[in-house]
Amino acid sequence: MKKIISVFASILLTGSLSAQLSSTENYVSTKTYLDYPAGGSVKTAQKVEYYDGIGRSKQVVDVQASPGKKDVVTHFEYDSFGRNVYNYLPIPQVDTQYGGIYTAPLVNAPSVYGSEKIFSEKVLENSPLGRIQQQKHEGWDWSTRPVFFEEGTNADGEVRKVVTSTEIINGIIITNIDFNLSGGTYNPGELYKKTVIDEDGNKTTEFTNGKGQKILSRKTTGGSDTADTYYVYNEYGQLAYIFPPLLSIKTSWGPKDINPAAYSYRYDGRGRMVEKKIPGKGIESRVYNRLDRLILAQDPALAGKNEWLFTKYDKFGRVIYTGTISNSQTREELQELADNDTGPTDENRNEAFDHSNIKVEYSNNAFPTDIKEVLTIKYYDKHMGFVDDTYFPTVILGQEVILRNSQDQAKGLLADSFMKNLEDNEWTKTFYAYDNMGREIASHSINHLGGYTRKESQLSFSGTVKKMITYHRKTKSGKEKKITEDFEYDHQDRLLKHWHQVDSEPVELLAENTYNEISQPVNKKVGNNLQSIDYTYNIRGFRTKINDPENLGGKLFGYHIKYEKPETNLYLAKYNGNISEIDWKTADDGTFRRYNYTYDGLDRLTLAAYTEPNITSPYNNAYTESLFYDLEGNIQNLTRNTYIPGQGVRPMDNLTYKYAARRLLSVTDNSGVYDGYPDSSGIPMTYDLNGNMSSHEDKGILKIGYNHLNLPNKITFNKAFLSHDMTNSYKSYSKYIYRADGIKVRKEFVYGTGPSSLETHKITEYLDGFQYTDDILNFIPTSEGYYNFEQKKYIYNYTDQVGNVRLSFYKGANGTAEIDRVTNYYPFGLEFNENIVPVNSITQNYRYSTQGQEKQEDTKWSSFKWRNYDPTFGRFFNVDPLAESYPTWSTYAFSGNRVVDSRELEGLEPLPTNMARVYESHLKDADRLDRQGRSYEAAKIRERADLMQEVNTAIISAPIFEIEEVILTFRAAQGAGFFARAWNAIKGIVTGAEASSGIAETTIGKVPNPYGKAGGPLHQAKIEEVGKKLDADGFTEIKTEVKIDTPLGSKSKRFVDIQGTNPKTGEVRQVQVGKQNQNGTPVSRERKALDDIEQATGKRPEFAPYNQLKPKIKMEEDRVIRN
Repeated sequence: MKKIISVFASILLTGSLSAQLSSTENYVSTKTYLDYPAGGSVKTAQKVEYYDGIGRSKQVVDVQASPGKKDVVTHFEYDSFGRNVYNYLPIPQVDTQYGGIYTAPLVNAPSVYGSEKIFSEKVLENSPLGRIQQQKHEGWDWSTRPVFFEEGTNADGEVRKVVTSTEIINGIIITNIDFNLSGGTYNPGELYKKTVIDEDGNKTTEFTNGKGQKILSRKTTGGSDTADTYYVYNEYGQLAYIFPPLLSIKTSWGPKDINPAAYSYRYDGRGRMVEKKIPGKGIESRVYNRLDRLILAQDPALAGKNEWLFTKYDKFGRVIYTGTISNSQTREELQELADNDTGPTDENRNEAFDHSNIKVEYSNNAFPTDIKEVLTIKYYDKHMGFVDDTYFPTVILGQEVILRNSQDQAKGLLADSFMKNLEDNEWTKTFYAYDNMGREIASHSINHLGGYTRKESQLSFSGTVKKMITYHRKTKSGKEKKITEDFEYDHQDRLLKHWHQVDSEPVELLAENTYNEISQPVNKKVGNNLQSIDYTYNIRGFRTKINDPENLGGKLFGYHIKYEKPETNLYLAKYNGNISEIDWKTADDGTFRRYNYTYDGLDRLTLAAYTEPNITSPYNNAYTESLFYDLEGNIQNLTRNTYIPGQGVRPMDNLTYKYAARRLLSVTDNSGVYDGYPDSSGIPMTYDLNGNMSSHEDKGILKIGYNHLNLPNKITFNKAFLSHDMTNSYKSYSKYIYRADGIKVRKEFVYGTGPSSLETHKITEYLDGFQYTDDILNFIPTSEGYYNFEQKKYIYNYTDQVGNVRLSFYKGANGTAEIDRVTNYYPFGLEFNENIVPVNSITQNYRYSTQGQEKQEDTKWSSFKWRNYDPTFGRFFNVDPLAESYPTWSTYAFSGNRVVDSRELEGLEPLPTNMARVYESHLKDADRLDRQGRSYEAAKIRERADLMQEVNTAIISAPIFEIEEVILTFRAAQGAGFFARAWNAIKGIVTGAEASSGIAETTIGKVPNPYGKAGGPLHQAKIEEVGKKLDADGFTEIKTEVKIDTPLGSKSKRFVDIQGTNPKTGEVRQVQVGKQNQNGTPVSRERKALDDIEQATGKRPEFAPYNQLKPKIKMEEDRVIRN
């Protein structure tokens, strides 16, 4: 597809164009083709941006963009200095002018927003810098609650100065700290100081030095205390330590303080981070090859077994296979072997070998070659030799398949992905098919039992899914199940209807959506209008209601979220996004319930007060929960109440926590009640070398074994605890099987139910979302709940703002909605009655509850993908794989203790739910701009989205290390909506696109960048072309990946792709190869690299783009400039 750009002078404008667009204005009109079916109706999105005489945007008209096909106008205003300080919400007009400019664009605002203030405003300082001082959000309630920004320098005695010295031992730079604190404090004015005070007065301050390095992050707790996180650098500018708040408050430091509590890092002479230690965990080690690619990684548990994880690359730097080696040599010895190795650094597809019950169609020549086990394999550009029509025909749902044993059209595409089971020798093999635009349209996954799941998608011109068919067999000889889904969109690709069909059963209309004129979903009819669900929002776009708990009107569930206007005046209104009050009601008992919330200055929940306002004899405080924390969010005390029939409201938990070396050692319950946390003995918990809890005898868990992903693979129970059987000798344990990418595929639970019970085995299989119990297919997830195969019924779920399953219902025999189960929750996720499956439920094997995660029948844990969570004591019991991004709080904290409005992403990190919606909206906007060829603007929006995601956690995060790896998270998959990705993760569904985004390669919690610094195929081809040109021009001494120290840049080091030196003149030419925007300028990341290099060297490298300007979406753009 080609971008068609037509530049017209006004004299050439004819026909409908001049009749619709304003002939006296400067504008750019862009039309994007959303669907372009052969012989069908064309669907487009048109946008006209008008400019004033000096090139400033004055109005943007999205033509017929509202659900009612009305124009949506964004208005711009500037202050007397020409600065854009007022940002208006988009305003749907009464009709359409087909792109014409509106002379009074604000007139229709009251019909959409009422009398609310519809613009945000910035207060800027009166200086040429124009720095922001205040930000006032939309809404009158926020007009007196601005966010304040302050800039200055440090005062005397405000920031502690840590003195370091370095020594080199065995090639490692060791950074030592002056434990006498002789450095004192920084001199006044030595550091830059930036402070942000949010709408509720919570203050966050960052101090940075002249190199731009963060020295201190300071957050007020709400009282006189502050949570300080210090960053300590060595003389080479390398981050050597991070001191979390509990360490920072100490007046002196010693090795016994730092070793368990600090984040510490060590580097080799080439600046590569080779060792690190995270609180709660031992030392992790890394080995690199001569191209600085990570090839070996070892955590403490692997070190105890003399094992390492290895990673192999192809010539383009893509990860092609991973696994383990067994080697007792030290890290230094292995690094020396890698440094001295003169063999290849990559593998090729001209050779093959057999290993780990599979044929690996790659060579094994690059160090290391002594493989113990292969865990993952990826094939790019073309399929393995045996892929044929059995997997993919030449045409799928009317779309031509390009990837058929040929790499002509498929360069850079992931063809096959193989994942070994970690606990046995079986494999899951997944193959992908793409259309002629390089989009994935099918995947065929052969599971470890020999069955398969094949997914086929029909895509529109813009990439939206129009139809999806899933074929599934548990085993090779099993009966095939077929799931057909159809999607209907409006003229702007908003989803209107979603149909679902199982085999030849009747087609179910899962959901029918209705939107208001600013595209917010305001009603959803589920199950062929079995329930009609209403949604309301405040002026900030935060969802405030699901139905109306004050008046259910025949609906089963009502939920009201309040921020700045709580009904109960005993509790503070919240303006910074925290929730102050929630009301809810369910139709089973009609009780109107309420929680009021209080927080500390770090946005951690301190009290959730339960009331029943509309009942004559309410059970007030029946389910109240309160907490007290230390500075890092370790819970010190937790109390919960409960209601017991005949006894009334009484304490359920009064927990006291004891810690050692940043790990939870014991929990003691002083309530005298067995419910909730079940034991008052406070038996010490034990941990393995990776910081995973290995026993929890208070809950009858004698031993927990883990694989190298830190996922539990065997749990041994005290049988008396589970069954209260003191005589019989049956075993009691659970065993798990995971794929190498962390996907759970099998669980075996062995137990007895009492003195008269024999040993029982219960096996659960998890196969691409199809869940089996003892060979019986139970259910598959749907977008609105799940389908139960045993009952042949669709079950629909009402969920709250963090994904808790509140109420499930289905169509009864009389055609009306019947409630299957109702669950109420304490804020930290514990269910009120702790029994999520009532005896009368028709789906006894569905155990998904807290945040939509599966609640384990044996341990009562909520199983997120990467960690398990115990809501009885409110903590994870494994170290956070993303701990370095959140050093202000404990590595075991659940959602940073911001549990009311944050949803946990796969056990990795929290994301506030309102920010999640904005985050998803930003990514959609960025995708739309990409489709219009406006890559630069799209990149800026994604930057804002990433910044927003970090800032709104209310925690200042540590910088991500400049090492060749990416964190295990779907966040890296640009373009995928947050909720869609989170929901897929919850269901255990991993699509080919997600699998290829780097889910789990080396399985230590982080993986190498699939391309590394070497770049992908197009990047490498361009470097080769540039090298030939340099050589021809006399620059014959050529180097690649030339390191440039950039201490004042956005990163502390950069790499020039290729450098040529003329031996006769000494002249040096540096060339950076990268992606360009549609206007020919470097994309954001490349521009930043060029800026950093120029700042450090005084000379800007040349830029050579590797991509051609051929967008996949057809566009027409008209530019008109008036004199």
